[in-house]
Amino acid sequence: MKIVLTHAPGRFEGLDVGLRRRGHTVVHAPLIATLPRTGEEVRAAAEALLALPWLLFTSRSAVEAWSALEVGWQAPGEPPGGAPRVGAVGRKTASALRAAGVEPALVAERASRAAGLADVFVQHPAAASPVGLPQGDRALPTLRRALERAGFEARPLVLYETVTQPWPGDATLDGAAGSDPSAGDPSAGDGATSDPAAHGAQLVVLASPSAADALPAEVARHATLVAIGPTTAAALERRGLSPRQARAPSVGGVLEEVEAVAQERAAADAATDAATDGATDGGADDRAGGQEADREGGRA
Repeated sequence: MKIVLTHAPGRFEGLDVGLRRRGHTVVHAPLIATLPRTGEEVRAAAEALLALPWLLFTSRSAVEAWSALEVGWQAPGEPPGGAPRVGAVGRKTASALRAAGVEPALVAERASRAAGLADVFVQHPAAASPVGLPQGDRALPTLRRALERAGFEARPLVLYETVTQPWPGDATLDGAAGSDPSAGDPSAGDGATSDPAAHGAQLVVLASPSAADALPAEVARHATLVAIGPTTAAALERRGLSPRQARAPSVGGVLEEVEAVAQERAAADAATDAATDGATDGGADDRAGGQEADREGGRA
């Protein structure tokens, strides 16, 4: 199958390799990009969050945007040990925090959604508020609401903007450049294609609600859609689409679901071929029977 990966480079490492090893053609076409906000107003607000007891991060993008502000992890003038505790959703976000120089005090490793982070946080023995929530401009209010329901004050801060990238043109999807994330920018195409069936985009993997919103309608009509998790699936369903969902919000979970799709396609193709062969054989039998009847009639 020709599979389009719509997440940003550096995310879900190993997915493209795993798909290619299974015989699929992989095209990278990120549908969204993030733009950090680095103005003085945002920097001052981030420094104010450093005075809080906790910061909770729900994505690597939030960690990267925080790092771009260069405010560190401890409020100015605070004594050693006065830095806020930091929590993260998932191992990838936790790894991004460690790479940025801070060890997370809490990692919701099995939680795929912000609500899962809230559940783990409220059970932490050192849980306290206010809680800083560095996030993007399209972040859902799930985490904030869950914290507030549990009696914690939440203070969100928008650190980055999410912008939509155009669907690549036919040349990008058909050409070799599209299969290599280092070979040019797939957003440099000429916008949405007129008919994705023409260039064979058979399956699209979507890893965020923003990507789900950015997916062109004509692509959705022709391709099988695989959502990385329930939140992305819900965003697609709000558009009236019927996505499949990865077995788990991980590379392995996506690979399993893609293989299930491939097996179903193979079974459907085999059934179609069998039906076609049967119809052809039946027609040949009819013609042979007719010829035999003609010969019998001639002898009579």
